[in-house]
Amino acid sequence: MTTKVFAKKLFGVRYEKILRNLVISFVLYFGLINLELSIVIAPFVICLMSMFIMVFEMWHALTSDENAANMKQLFMLPVNRREFVLSYIGCLGGYVLLTRVIPLMAVILAVSKVSIYTIITAVLCLVNGVLLSAGVYAWKKFRAVVIIWLLAILPALYFLANPVIWIVLAISAITSFIFILNTDSYAFYNEEGHRAKSTFYGSKASVWAYIWRYLSSHKNYLVNCGIMWIVGVILPFFFKELVETSADLRGFVIPIGFAILCLNTPINILISSDMALEEAIRYLPGQKRTFLVPYCMFVFCCNLIANVIYLFSVNFILGGVTIWIILGALIIALQSALLSVFLEYYFPLRNWKIENELWHHPRKYIVPATMILLAGLIGLVPQITIVLGVVLLIEIVVVISSFLLAKRTI
Repeated sequence: MTTKVFAKKLFGVRYEKILRNLVISFVLYFGLINLELSIVIAPFVICLMSMFIMVFEMWHALTSDENAANMKQLFMLPVNRREFVLSYIGCLGGYVLLTRVIPLMAVILAVSKVSIYTIITAVLCLVNGVLLSAGVYAWKKFRAVVIIWLLAILPALYFLANPVIWIVLAISAITSFIFILNTDSYAFYNEEGHRAKSTFYGSKASVWAYIWRYLSSHKNYLVNCGIMWIVGVILPFFFKELVETSADLRGFVIPIGFAILCLNTPINILISSDMALEEAIRYLPGQKRTFLVPYCMFVFCCNLIANVIYLFSVNFILGGVTIWIILGALIIALQSALLSVFLEYYFPLRNWKIENELWHHPRKYIVPATMILLAGLIGLVPQITIVLGVVLLIEIVVVISSFLLAKRTI
């Protein structure tokens, strides 16, 4: 019974998501294989990518507040402990495998020659990723030990050859599976996350305080911001080879970094991720001005911090930061913030089951794709930043005018 409950929640009432994701993977595979691309990918990198994605997505699914609400109802009924744990971990692992790992493997198999030995190793890594990520979440007293256990797999993958690495991974999987079988089902109940939601009502409440409380109760959102800052530091290293190959590419590739850094998914979905907040914004008067303006400024600040870190790194590694690039950083940071808030208010994401679906919705690519076009224009014609700045100023005036014309009743 519990397997059906979790499976229908994750894959749809008629399991329609299984067929849909398999079709997407087949389209990716046959579409890329017909292009006859050939990229050499080391077996270690393939195994590392697959396990890293599995662990990250499993952790995100395990910490989802929506799962806590669903489990709270299940715990009101008598459930078998082992059946509950196995069905819960199995369904989450199958969901991540189907929606994240299989499309990635379809791309890898289409563009690179992968041996059957690498596939076997990757499958064992995925099994370990499912079980150990569940262990990191459930075994709180031994979390540090499990993290070390998980990290120890990386040097084993790099230094050990087949079939020795298969034996090591199999022993690791069997051991973690035995521990999972003896884990209390209540260890997977995310009670703290379910209680930690913040609320925002009225015009006198501080939006900044709400955002801070919300991010404090969802620390993985803050981690994502830190990751974007790290990306801002290391991104110029990847651009260095391109710039050294052709000096003409300098002005083009540097603004592209600003577009990449605006892909801060959790910051751009705060309204969609909190249904109570969306209802308050839509049905309480004056909320466009009260909430959306500070929210836009918050997204702008997050984008700007990442862009500033990126600019310092570019100046240190590549040099040649011009006034046009600096203006481009400001324009892209503010323009992406305006577009993100516009999409959140007028096209919110609904009917999602767990936060993984929300984080990976295709809508997230609209803003960075648009910003890449703007970055390309800035790279080709730096002086166009003046035109983009004027357009941005007009947008701000239109938004402010619409707010001022709206009658404030609270």
